[in-house]
Amino acid sequence: MEILIAGDLVPINSNESIFIDGDLKNHFSDFEATFNSADLFIANLECPLTVNDKQINKSGSAIKADPKTIAGITNLNIKLASLANNHIGDYGEIGVRDTLKTLKDHKIDKIGAGTSFSDAKEYYIYEKEGDKVGVLSFADYEFGMVTSDKAGAYPFSFINAYNDLIALKSKVDYIITLLHDGKEYYQYPSPDLQQVCRHLVNIGSDIVVCQHSHVIGTVEKYKSGTIVYGQGNFLFDFRNNRTEEWSRGFFIKLKLSKNNSTIDLLPFKQNYPGVSKLNKEEEDLFKQTMDYRSKNAINESFINESWKNFIISQKANYLSVAFGHNLFFSRIFKKIAFHDYLVSNKVALIVLNFLRSRVHRESFISILEEKTKNQT
Repeated sequence: MEILIAGDLVPINSNESIFIDGDLKNHFSDFEATFNSADLFIANLECPLTVNDKQINKSGSAIKADPKTIAGITNLNIKLASLANNHIGDYGEIGVRDTLKTLKDHKIDKIGAGTSFSDAKEYYIYEKEGDKVGVLSFADYEFGMVTSDKAGAYPFSFINAYNDLIALKSKVDYIITLLHDGKEYYQYPSPDLQQVCRHLVNIGSDIVVCQHSHVIGTVEKYKSGTIVYGQGNFLFDFRNNRTEEWSRGFFIKLKLSKNNSTIDLLPFKQNYPGVSKLNKEEEDLFKQTMDYRSKNAINESFINESWKNFIISQKANYLSVAFGHNLFFSRIFKKIAFHDYLVSNKVALIVLNFLRSRVHRESFISILEEKTKNQT
């Protein structure tokens, strides 16, 4: 059995017209055989397919794609769309329902979102010649999550993950867990994310794939499992952000049988539109970089220190946004670190307690949800 996993797929801007036409031959020829040979091709569809223009109120960007781009998605041979992400709900219930209908009409299965909680949490099982693979998909809890009365993405929690993995484990031979989590533009896991992913292996996942960071991360071999911290984008032309880091990604190719399994990483670069293989020099650098990062990933001191240094670089932005500073002041703070003076230690301690304490966090979330309930 051969399974292919791709990262974030958003068929907009330079990729939109070729996906609407469905004529992808000249833009994916390097991987056409790989796509077609896969028994199961999975991709993270990171936007709704809808013509609805009403965005939800949220922080961050709202993204959607023309439903007619399903022609290209179908021609790529994608058989399973993972929808557990922070953008599938950007255009509300209508956007989610439109996406589900479009996928169903074109015989593409979905996972990780639904019209109800029970629908969104359904796992997926693929079987070939007696071998069974199960797939689960979770999103870090942002906007657009499914609720008891609203369609959306399936949110991650330890309780959800434990219950779902235990329910699935006895039914399949191999479990793939897709987790839309990780800090954008960061190549390593945070200490907390690493604990989460290792726990998912401990309770039954054979491979955990983190998508969302938009850059190539690292791979960790943990016990009998494999953890991928960041696949990079598959296709995502957004805000003219065409840096090398944004433009690189890799496919995960799994070859599975009852007695053996292999995992290969197939790197590529976006061409706006389409993708192509790396040249030999680029591929050699990719392998060296992944080997180097994989060694760092199992070094606890490195993970802690790297995260500390990275998050310090994000300090001004986080504090400015959280405490309501406008764009002008935010830019000044990034240059002159005024935020250390405008946000007192007393206020910082109160907010820290709100976020770190389970009961205070739940209380504060409920208060903010109540305040914004007529706007989201």
